[in-house]
Amino acid sequence: MREKVGGSSLALAQAGLMPDSSSVYEWCYDQQQQTWVPWMSTIPEFKCDPEKPFSEVREGFGLRACAACKRRSAVGGCLG
Repeated sequence: MREKVGGSSLALAQAGLMPDSSSVYEWCYDQQQQTWVPWMSTIPEFKCDPEKPFSEVREGFGLRACAACKRRSAVGGCLG
């Protein structure tokens, strides 16, 4: 794409070009800064409590995600 656009009248601003390193899935365009940033830097770091059972971690994440999107959810699993 760079070769096709670079020499033509459609030349893009340098800030608009995706970085050469990594893959396209590792970048996110920050419209306020008008630059590409690693998408992992746009989300909070997740830290898992090693003492907590996996089922609680999974259910907690799912419920928080549904609540944030204002979606109803049904959670199966052990009761009590």
